[in-house]
Amino acid sequence: MVETRVYHLQALFQGSPEAGRHAYGGVVVDSVTGNLAGALSFVGGYVDMGEGGLRRSYLDARAALAYPITDRIFVGLTGRYAKITQDGVLGGRWLDAGPVSGGLRDDVVVEENAAGEDVTTIVGRHSFVNEFTFDAALTVKATDNLYIAAVGQNLTFPDHGLLPTTVGGGVGFGTDDFSIEVDGLADLHSYRETSYRLMAGGEYLVADRFPLRAGYRFDQGAGQHALSLGAGYVGTQFAVEGTVRRALASGGPTTFVVGLSYHLESSGLTRAQSDGL
Repeated sequence: MVETRVYHLQALFQGSPEAGRHAYGGVVVDSVTGNLAGALSFVGGYVDMGEGGLRRSYLDARAALAYPITDRIFVGLTGRYAKITQDGVLGGRWLDAGPVSGGLRDDVVVEENAAGEDVTTIVGRHSFVNEFTFDAALTVKATDNLYIAAVGQNLTFPDHGLLPTTVGGGVGFGTDDFSIEVDGLADLHSYRETSYRLMAGGEYLVADRFPLRAGYRFDQGAGQHALSLGAGYVGTQFAVEGTVRRALASGGPTTFVVGLSYHLESSGLTRAQSDGL
């Protein structure tokens, strides 16, 4: 954020038909009104909402700050609040269901049916994830075109796979029209043992307006490879971007992401604050 001077408002949509997952949200980024850049994001959605599914709903709210220690070293910190509630149960049976497969029960009503059998009804749910955590990052601008970064996510160590603690880093190279990046991270909690993820991606900007993107991801824990393709239009006042990611394993999900952003700095409303910077 601190490498640019922007004030962007963005709306987001993400969908994955095979997983019954869809999410909606928005982001506000401000690096115009001072050296300390900030962002707010709110994303909410649903997962596995089909008949007999887990029927999870979630809210993910984040507030991020970034500051240039020097013109070559940047630090960032993000506070995060996550809430996940579940109305279904893995396999469709409440009996002996744990918090991950069955959520947390709220109000339980036991009634006797016509056959004299006890019938248990769940009439409410507790959120089984309801906590605050934070991320931290460091970026070093080694040259005008080469960047090296380190990042840690969910550093309060929630100790479960829904908010896994991850540590990693990446190297990126970019010019005005072309950029490429390679990232790797260790995931401490999504699986029984620490697993790693490797990612690589590139972008080429056509006619200074149309980004074309491609990416690759390998997740050791899931044993899954995925490819992604993206395109968009980036103008002075607004941008429209879309991405499709497809897992290559049999039965792997396809994920669609669409973003629409408005560049408030283009309106001149922020010019007075940024003229002196």
